[in-house]
Amino acid sequence: MFKILLIEDDLILLKMYTEKLKVAGFEVITASSGEEGLKKAAGDHPDFIILDLIMPKVDGAAVLKELKGNPATKDMPVGILTVVHRDLVTGITKELMDQIVFFWQKDRTEPSDVATQIKRYLNRNPDAPKILIVEDDSFLLKMYSKKFELDGFEVQTAADGAEGLEKMKSFQPNLVLMDIMMPKMSGLEAMDKARQDPTTKNIPVLVLTNLSTTDDAEAAVKKGAVGFLVKSDVTPSQVLSKAKEILAKKES
Repeated sequence: MFKILLIEDDLILLKMYTEKLKVAGFEVITASSGEEGLKKAAGDHPDFIILDLIMPKVDGAAVLKELKGNPATKDMPVGILTVVHRDLVTGITKELMDQIVFFWQKDRTEPSDVATQIKRYLNRNPDAPKILIVEDDSFLLKMYSKKFELDGFEVQTAADGAEGLEKMKSFQPNLVLMDIMMPKMSGLEAMDKARQDPTTKNIPVLVLTNLSTTDDAEAAVKKGAVGFLVKSDVTPSQVLSKAKEILAKKES
């Protein structure tokens, strides 16, 4: 049984997430402060840590820095669960942000989804191909995530280009499935920025979009896309087949 350490000062949320995680089959250790969380991380050796950011005295940023700076806890995977949007987080260096496995915003996340994602992460096949799906339509995001997971892929998701770019850096997927029209940062802008970063410039991107003109396809290819699919023209199975084809060519 996997052991989860939940560090959260809101006692109502602490109880709610504890119950959901136990139902999902986890052993749960709780801490209602940063200080207590650090002690339990070092003493109880959890398999995964869920960490709130906004806490009195020792906040989540300080806890994360201490965890990753301590040889006894530095390899423990951490997921952030907070009310703060990822773009507005302060006090955490880029290096530490890149080590975060998941970033959940409380008002956009269900406890059951957190439990499911952690379970998939801890049970992942280290040799499974990794795909990042960047899509602002939540229905499509879940549908394609499920399709790839059932085929043995390790999947992470992002709801806009900015989040997708950050996860390209931290997750280092074998392939990105990228929408174009999204809030905050479009898929084309994310691809352009990815090509300028040595850590992401060689990650192949397959575009899946509602846009269907030749100009749209050419614009995506100019930004480095290795494929261009129109959502209304393909089924999830066809998207999966195209992704496998791209990965096979990459390995050959």
